Amino acid sequence: MNAVTAQQYARWVGVLYIVTIVAGGWGEAHVPNTLLMANDVAGTAQRVASSLGLFGLALPRTSSKLPATLRSTSCSTRSSDR
Repeated sequence: MNAVTAQQYARWVGVLYIVTIVAGGWGEAHVPNTLLMANDVAGTAQRVASSLGLFGLALPRTSSKLPATLRSTSCSTRSSDR
């Protein structure tokens, strides 16, 4: 690998690192404020259902919390149907 190629790779890695930082900040700041409602699971479920694209972008970050979220959402939906 010559010096020019190594420098090009380093620049691309730097650009991707900056994109990752910006996207991570956006995902931590904007997405939860848009989708989540405190103490209102049904409201959160409605927001997620109406913003599936945004939820899909945030899914990799929240995938570890997804089973618990789906469980609590389905439980609250069932209890409200009674």
